[in-house]
Amino acid sequence: FINVGTNTVTNAGASLSVTNALSITGTLMQSAGTIQIDPSAGRLVVNRPASLTGGTVRAAFAATGNYIAGDYTIIAAGAGSDYTGLSLVTNTVTGQSAALTSVSGNNIITTARNDYVGGTLTSVGNTGTISGVKTAVYIAATGSVGTLTNTGTLSGNTRGIFLVSGGQAGTITNSGRIVAVGGAGAAGGIANSGTVAAIVNTGTIISSSSSGIGLNVNASSLGRITNSGLINGATGGIYSQGTIGTISNSGQITSPQVGISITNGTVSAIENSGTISGPVAIFVSSTST
Repeated sequence: FINVGTNTVTNAGASLSVTNALSITGTLMQSAGTIQIDPSAGRLVVNRPASLTGGTVRAAFAATGNYIAGDYTIIAAGAGSDYTGLSLVTNTVTGQSAALTSVSGNNIITTARNDYVGGTLTSVGNTGTISGVKTAVYIAATGSVGTLTNTGTLSGNTRGIFLVSGGQAGTITNSGRIVAVGGAGAAGGIANSGTVAAIVNTGTIISSSSSGIGLNVNASSLGRITNSGLINGATGGIYSQGTIGTISNSGQITSPQVGISITNGTVSAIENSGTISGPVAIFVSSTST
C-alpha cells in the first residue's frame, strides 16, 4: 500500500514488478520504464487517475501460475486516466494461447484465451465455450487439478485437454463436448502424458485426426475410464501406450480404424455393455498386457 494523498508516484525509467495486489492512494505517472504484472497474483489499483504515457506495461504470465480463460484487470485506475503512447506487451508461457493486453476505459486488462494450470487447483470448471486455441485446457508438468468438470465445449485445434508429462488430474468429468479439431500424432480430445485418476464421460469426446482419449507415452497412467456417452477418434476411440486400470463402457467407443488400441501398454480390464466398433474393435499388441 502506497499513500501519497493527492500527490503523484512517478516512474521515469525504472523496471517495477508487481507480484501481489498493490494499492496506490494518489496519482500514478510513467514517462519511461516498465511496470510488469503477473495477472494471477498481481494487480495495481490507483484511486486517482493514472497517466502512463510512455514506457511499457507488461502482463507477465508465469509457468507455475494458474490462469483460467477470461479477463484479468492488471491496472485499475481512477476516472480520467491516460494511456496514450504506452506500449502494452504480453509474455505468455508454453501451453498458453496468445493472450491480449489492452486498454478498457480507465483500466488495463489482459485476456487469457485458454485454461492453463501450472500450479495446484482444487477444481476447474467450464460451462461455456473455449475454442479457436491450440489446446483448450493445458496442464503443465508442475500442474495439478483435483477435479476438472466440463458441461460446455472445450475445443482445441490440436487437443481439447492436454496433460504433459508430470501433469496430474484427479477426476475429469464431461457431460458436454471435448474436441480436437485437428492435429496428429500425440493430439487428441483428451491427450494424457501425465497421470489421471479417472475420466467419466456422459457427453462427447472426439478427435478428427487422432484418438478420442490418448495415453501417448509409456509413463502415462489413467486409473479408470467410465463412458456412457460417445468417444470417437480418427485413429482410435481410445489409444494407449501407458497404463489403464479399467475401461467401463455402456455408451459408444468408435473409430474408422480401431475402437480401443492398446499398443505397448497395459489395461487391467475392459467391461462393455455398449458399443465398441471399428474395422478392428479392440486391438492389443503382442507387447501389451
